[in-house]
Amino acid sequence: DMHGIKREPTWTVMNETSLPGATQIKLTGPVDWVAGEEIGIAATGFNGREGEKRTIKAIDKTNPDIPVVTLDAALDFKHFAMI
Repeated sequence: DMHGIKREPTWTVMNETSLPGATQIKLTGPVDWVAGEEIGIAATGFNGREGEKRTIKAIDKTNPDIPVVTLDAALDFKHFAMI
């Protein structure tokens, strides 16, 4: 059971592939997420253990259709995105 403020949407898709070392991800569509919240980034390869948890350091909603999330730490794995 999850606790806290209900967020919309609770999940979304990345707008572009993120490589290991990336500290930002671009999303597809508006979100009401805020700095300080934790997000999970699903594994996209054959190894399900490549999912990662990060804290949102900042979120740029200048273009609400493609928010840019700055993470508290670099990604360890590639996360493939294709729409």
